[in-house]
Amino acid sequence: MSSTSDTINIKGNRKVVRVFYYTPYSVFKIPDGLDLEDKSVVEDWWVKWNTLYIKYVDGRQEEFKPYLDAEDNNVLKYPQDTEIVDADDCGCVKYSEDEEEVEEEVDIVFNCFTCKTPVIRDSEAHDFSKCDPNAEDNWYCVNCPVPESEDEEESEDEEVEVANNQ
Repeated sequence: MSSTSDTINIKGNRKVVRVFYYTPYSVFKIPDGLDLEDKSVVEDWWVKWNTLYIKYVDGRQEEFKPYLDAEDNNVLKYPQDTEIVDADDCGCVKYSEDEEEVEEEVDIVFNCFTCKTPVIRDSEAHDFSKCDPNAEDNWYCVNCPVPESEDEEESEDEEVEVANNQ
């Protein structure tokens, strides 16, 4: 048996087998001489959970089990009909293989001022990142040097000047 492109079950062309059964039914015997539609005798009647209930006008209520029970009829043994249909037509069939992987959103805190490498929040690179003391908006990754601050340059100049005077 060969498959055709119309019936092969693959991602993007999901197929399922839909099965049709004869409608199962039960049969209840009505007590002799009783007309369920006679409102002078029967107040109400109904079926719930495969049991026939008859409520009489005098307050009595009777319950009847089915003479032929849908559950005992083996109506589900063989379906009436089968067909291969698109899974989307059934609306409730999902294939786990078809679910798209959701990419985890990355929280980029900043891009390194020098090399433009993105630095991700709570990463090791973020923990050891550095800020330019002269320009607080300039952040650097661990691999790039930070320019020296103006205060540090002035103090180095003073140290050189003091050393020359001695």
